[in-house]
Order: sequence, then C-alpha cells, then structure tokens
Amino acid sequence: MTSTALSASPFNRVLFILYGVSALAGMAVGLYNPIIAVMMKAAGYSDTAIGGASSLFFLCVILTAPLAGFLTQRISMRLALACGLVLAGTASCLFAYAQTSAEWFGYRGLLGAGIGLYLIGGQSAVNTFANDRNRTIVGGLHALCFGIGMGVGPILGTALYEVTPALAMFVCAGILFVGAPVVLIGLPVEVASKPRALRLAQIKRISLALHAVFAYGVAEAILMSLFPVFMLDRGYSMTTMSIAFSAFVVGGIISTVPLTKWADKAGQERVLAFCACVGVLGSLAMTLSTQPYIAMAASAVTGACLGPVFALALALLGRRLPKEDLAGGSAVFTAFFSLGSMVAPWLAALIMAQLGSLHIFTLSTLLFATLLVRLVVARPAVQQASGA
Repeated sequence: MTSTALSASPFNRVLFILYGVSALAGMAVGLYNPIIAVMMKAAGYSDTAIGGASSLFFLCVILTAPLAGFLTQRISMRLALACGLVLAGTASCLFAYAQTSAEWFGYRGLLGAGIGLYLIGGQSAVNTFANDRNRTIVGGLHALCFGIGMGVGPILGTALYEVTPALAMFVCAGILFVGAPVVLIGLPVEVASKPRALRLAQIKRISLALHAVFAYGVAEAILMSLFPVFMLDRGYSMTTMSIAFSAFVVGGIISTVPLTKWADKAGQERVLAFCACVGVLGSLAMTLSTQPYIAMAASAVTGACLGPVFALALALLGRRLPKEDLAGGSAVFTAFFSLGSMVAPWLAALIMAQLGSLHIFTLSTLLFATLLVRLVVARPAVQQASGA
C-alpha cells in the first residue's frame, strides 16, 4: 500500500488522475453508445440486431473479467487500465469502417472487452488508493466524474455526428487514447501479487455488494432501454419524458457526494438500506403516478437514491476484502453488474408482456426489496462480518 492510500482526504494527485480518467471514459461511453446505435440503424439493422449488439457488449465485459482480474492482480492495475483504454479506443476507430455484420458485432465485442479491462482495473485502483476513512466518497467522486462525462458525451457525439459519423468515432477513440499515458505515467507502480481465485468464504463476504450492484445494473438498464418508451405509452409528451429522464440522472449526480460522504461516517450498509428503501418507493411512485409532475419528482428522488448505489457497493467490497483479493473481487463485481445490465431489458420486457407495462420496474423493485430485507433482518450478522 502506498502512502497515497493512507490519507483521509479524497483529493490527492493519484485520486485526481483516477477521477480525470473516469471522466474521459464516461465521456467516451456517453458518446459511442447512441452513435453506434444510430450508425447501425442507418446501415439497415433492425432494433433486435442493435439490442443484440448491446447485449454482446456486456457479455464480452463478463468474459473479459477473469483475464482482467488476473492482469490487474498479477501484473499491474496501471497496465490493465491502459490496455483497456487502448483496446476500446481501437474498437472505436474500427467502427468508422464497419460494413459487414461480422465487423459491427466483432467491434462491439472488442469494445466490451476494452471497457471490461478499464472497469476492473479502475475499480481495483479506487479501492487500493482509498482507505476505510474515505473509501465511499472516493468511489462516489469516481462515479460522479464518470456520470458527468456520460452527460457530456452524447452532446459532443451528436455535434460530431452532424459533421460525419466517422469523426464522432475518431474523437471517441482520441478521448480513450489520451487516458492510457495518463495512467501509465501518473499512477504509482504497485507490487504484483500471486493471483488467486476468490474462495467461497470471500464470495459470501461480498454477497451484499454483488446483490446491490446486480440490482443497480438491472435498474439502470431498464431505465435506459424501456423507461422512455413506458413514459410515451402512458401518454406523456416527449418533453415530459425527457425531463423525467434527466431528473433521474441529475438526482443521482447531486446526491452521490453527500450520500457517499455520509456512508463513510455511518457505514455503507446503513446508507445502502436507506437508498434501497427510498428507491423502491420512488420506483412505485414513478410507475403508478398519472400526474407528470409527480412522475418527474419521483424520478428525481429515485435517481438520487439509486445513483450512489454503485459507489456504495464498490466501497463495501473494498472494505470486506484484503488487498490481495481486490482484483478478483472487482472482476466478479463487474461481471455481476454487466450480467444485470445484459439480462434486464429482456426479462423486464417479458414481465411487461405478461403482466402489463405497469410492471416495468417489478424486477428491479424485487431485487432492491430483497436487498433491503437482507440489510435490515440480518443486520447483526452483517456488522459481525464487516468487522471480521
């Protein structure tokens, strides 16, 4: 552990580098996601094919997780981060020349592998260079920078797409390439450790974190893919739908720092239980409300409570695993998030088809409700495990 990790302050040179690279990665993700979908649509692909390419992205993140964990633990977090950024940047460049189905899907998979390397390397770095006094706020600031980047990305991507689609993808690649030398030069060299698979006991110790991030992945994927359609089907205007969607995002951005700062003082489990409880109530209000203003307010409150869940879960993982297990834990953590993101649109759509559109958030509500039960009912066991 470096001296950097011993400071209680969430602001130092190493952490600033992680925040900056997170903003760059978020900007790239916000740029390429809508642009690739639009490019595939213009190339004549169906919505099913576009959705399949998106699912392939998350599948490749999952498949890359073991390699990313090994690379992060055995060789270097810096190298994993840099390789991920370069691989994703290369895939972005290749998209400018994609013509065949094999190319579209192959480059999407390559992009998923690159982002998988970045995510696991970045999450390991966050937990390595933070400590129990600032772990959650560091993760929150890291996630906040990523979210701000994601907000800027679509705006930048749309402007560039108007010039030419290829330019948008080249700029996206440039953003990712910039991050590689930054982490190689700016992050300290870590001492490689002998790689080891997580044991069952270690998996049990982080099961709450895995439950939380899986539920978060499900909720985020449903919101991104189905919530706009749900709002329009309910008779809301495009303007109302856009405001409600933006309110969710803004709510998460505003709440991330105060809630994660609170968690460093009160404990991640307590704040996670609060977020799960309010998130469940907010999801129900969004679904059942017939008034646009109530729906928008509920969307903001739900976003404010669910937005910090990723950072809270990541901090919980970092607190419960020893340093030598962080890479393996981050790999499993990322795989659970990606699995939730991959299966959620299909399962939620199936539930809606069988039970009606009002059940859009039924899957995510059940996941967060069971998480809340685990946190409240098993609280003594949770506290004992966290102190072990």
